Amino acid sequence: MLRHHVRAACLDRRGWLGIALLCAACSDGAVAGDGNLDLAVGSDAATSADLGDGGAAYPYTLSATSPSFKVSWGSGKLDCSMTAAAMAQSGAASVTFGQSTIYVGWSQVSGNNQDPFIARVNGGSIAFCLAAEAQAPDGRAYGVAWDGGSLLYAVYTVDGGGSAFDGKGGWLPAYGSIGSGGGPTVSILAKHDPVSGAIQRATFIPAQLASTGKVNTLSPRGFTVTSDGSIEFLGVPSFSPLNPDKSRMCVSGPEYPSGYLVRFPADLSTPTCAQTESCSQVKTRCR
Repeated sequence: MLRHHVRAACLDRRGWLGIALLCAACSDGAVAGDGNLDLAVGSDAATSADLGDGGAAYPYTLSATSPSFKVSWGSGKLDCSMTAAAMAQSGAASVTFGQSTIYVGWSQVSGNNQDPFIARVNGGSIAFCLAAEAQAPDGRAYGVAWDGGSLLYAVYTVDGGGSAFDGKGGWLPAYGSIGSGGGPTVSILAKHDPVSGAIQRATFIPAQLASTGKVNTLSPRGFTVTSDGSIEFLGVPSFSPLNPDKSRMCVSGPEYPSGYLVRFPADLSTPTCAQTESCSQVKTRCR
């Protein structure tokens, strides 16, 4: 789906004020805008700094990162036509151990399609580069975490079903796991093989409309891997984010979510906890 710049203009650079104001007029937070963050951090920052939620301070910070991992967050351009030197200058999120660097980023591959890419460079030579998904939905990459060995995670977004992320196991193994729909941008947490780049596991992280039960937007804000090996994810949800049992956290009408924190085990199965603020049906808080 071609990105519409007029919708992106609704996003306030200090947060999601435009979305919040537009969604406030909808009975259960229907999507306004595509939810993509055009960040260019490309550093070891684990979150998108200074982004708010609905114009207010974001309610959560990430837990400390495991000393075994390095985490990078950003939304830089990357594709497999690049040289190793070009990748290093691209602004894509990247982590380096010794002579090996892993990058995640995205590219406008055609007039109406964006694909996310993952690449590894060893000693100046490209070991692999591939599209994490190359199907019809638009996809972007936002962050990468790696321990320098066998554990490699990345955060993506897509705006529809039928991508390479579907069917890879995990808590919600498909775009439509909690309801039909296409268009709202949802987050994905994926585990990759660091040798080949192949997706080993993936879970979708959406919100859900109360009126229809359809998929709704949930944009990524940051993630990390904690000392016990859990993957902690922060997001900016439309109505309504989900509990680990897949029920909605918010009651339609007076409630609208502020922030979303969810913690996954290493295999990306059912979260151990999840929470938002300003909603009454949160069941298993992380903090």
